[in-house]
Amino acid sequence: GWGEMRPGETVELVIRPERVRVVPQAGENVVEGRIVRVIYQGAQTELMAEIAGGQRVMATVTEPAPERLTPGQIVKLYMPPDAFRLV
Repeated sequence: GWGEMRPGETVELVIRPERVRVVPQAGENVVEGRIVRVIYQGAQTELMAEIAGGQRVMATVTEPAPERLTPGQIVKLYMPPDAFRLV
């Protein structure tokens, strides 16, 4: 439970892909990632990006995307802090 966590303890967080946004510039709660997969799904595009530490983050981008998204491309990802959930 929540009451059993201790400072410094390792935890896992999750975030829904539709809450992650590709943004044009760095800022608070923005990380850089390298796109490893892009799947065009008509009204939206799903991408997987690798961020620092080798972690992978999925993002859902509504079409038309703000820019062309291709594997290997570096993108900036905004992840709102209230969107994370502890698992």
